[in-house]
Amino acid sequence: MGLFKVKQPNDNFDFSKSFKDAFQFGEGDDTSTRKKAIDLYATIIKNNPTCYEALFNLGVIQKRNGQWQSAIESFSKAEKSPELAIVASYARLKSLAENGIQLEESDFPANFRGNNRGALGVQGPCHNAANELRNRGYPCTIEAHGERASIILMSGNTKYIITVYDLEGMLIKNLSREEGTSTNLGDVNDLSEIELMLKRLEIGHLSLTQVCIPKYIDGTGYSKLQTNARKITGPHGWQREGLSIEERIQRNIKDAPPGVKLIQTLSIEDIAKANNDPGGFMACVLEGEPRVITVINETRSDHIATIKRCVENGACIFRDEFFSMPEYPIVHIGLGIALEYLSRDRVSLLILENLTNFMDANLQDWVSEIENKKYTLVHVFDSNYKIIATGRTFLDNEISSHIINSYNQANKSIQKIPSMTLNYNKAKEKFCEQYPDPFIWSSKL
Repeated sequence: MGLFKVKQPNDNFDFSKSFKDAFQFGEGDDTSTRKKAIDLYATIIKNNPTCYEALFNLGVIQKRNGQWQSAIESFSKAEKSPELAIVASYARLKSLAENGIQLEESDFPANFRGNNRGALGVQGPCHNAANELRNRGYPCTIEAHGERASIILMSGNTKYIITVYDLEGMLIKNLSREEGTSTNLGDVNDLSEIELMLKRLEIGHLSLTQVCIPKYIDGTGYSKLQTNARKITGPHGWQREGLSIEERIQRNIKDAPPGVKLIQTLSIEDIAKANNDPGGFMACVLEGEPRVITVINETRSDHIATIKRCVENGACIFRDEFFSMPEYPIVHIGLGIALEYLSRDRVSLLILENLTNFMDANLQDWVSEIENKKYTLVHVFDSNYKIIATGRTFLDNEISSHIINSYNQANKSIQKIPSMTLNYNKAKEKFCEQYPDPFIWSSKL
């Protein structure tokens, strides 16, 4: 690449340290850390205006920090580099498209290949993926063949070829391994770690990646930086995705039209209406955790007064348990309302939380809340989405500790299951077969 081809105009400026620090700051997990990278890259460019790697990486970090117009300017300047022209053009077009800008024919460079403007071709995504692989420590090259492009990667004596085709706007990836003979890895079940990584690499949806500078970053160091930056953890170090309710409210307030003071993220009634099973009698919603627990058993209309009394008096049973299914970790959350204290007449309620829900910020915040407050609010709605009762269900130390342990087990299980093998529907079917009535009733009521 063209790094430091031009004589350094400032002999006192340490390019090597600045570039290494800028790269590392750019992989940071917060805006302020990435701002340090932006400042360092700007200083590098000031001292060496034709350092196109710094220009391109500056654009990547500016985009990560939401400065997409500045990023487009940086990518446009980096397009002057013969080595970076294709990936810089792709980065510029991707930034425009992701910010709702209608792309015109004049936006595409002369060397753009491929008729499919929507997918931004195949070469650009492949060059971006190649940067990602090089950063991970895997040297690779790109071969372009009209509407098709291939990433050639060597690992020891094994050659891997990732061929990408454009099929009506979708990028189709074919992965093969060459060791004397060629093997299509789509037909192989027993894959090595690197092969699993290549198979999971989503070339068409990969975020823009900084240009690899092997002299200043190695594969192990990059992987560590990347893991730390992208691993957002909630309470207890659980993997975490999405926004909390408070974060959603703040984002909606920020994005609200002029004159609008507050945008309601999602009301309890909205949740019940969106998720209530038409065949069920009522739904329960736990405050702070926007998921619905639907009734399993039918309930007579004359039970409503008892339901209301039980819920408002906190006479609810709560249980949380982890089930280690081969295809998916299942977290079972159960809530029971005892209709009569002296009889076996009852209503049982159940939800199964899948992996995505377990990682959701709202769920983790809700678990953290019940750990601290030792209670949760329960809202009950009838089949017409009219609220029947709201009550506070208290959780003793034993129950709350059991909940935390259950989620800790689920988090450990998640780490061990390759994402490509996860099958929640199959695990849920097995769970329901093995535990037709999984709620465990407490003798305390």
